[in-house]
Amino acid sequence: MGKCYCDYGFSGIECEIKHSCEKNCNNRGLCFRGQCLCEPGFTGEDCSQIAIKFDSCKNNCNKNGVCKMEKCFCYPGFSGKYCEIKHKFSCPSNLDIAVNPKNNTNHSGKKF
Repeated sequence: MGKCYCDYGFSGIECEIKHSCEKNCNNRGLCFRGQCLCEPGFTGEDCSQIAIKFDSCKNNCNKNGVCKMEKCFCYPGFSGKYCEIKHKFSCPSNLDIAVNPKNNTNHSGKKF
């Protein structure tokens, strides 16, 4: 006698048992055999509870980054554990490509 290999979400001898999870795990986890396997940062029977500490990303990475798995990932121009360091960008003043718009010359006086 052969054995049935059931599609995802079903089990039983003839795959007659359908497994479902409460509130479809709130789209924050995977339903496996009727139980939610929650994504990192979420917990509870239906993955509805936040599992990370509220201060783990200090003021939501100071609004200069994104908090994922209790760690800050900083936007360009910011760094530090909580994205608290802002970098200043400046160009060197001696670049030969600076343009004088009045007479279409560059820094060296050459016309372009």
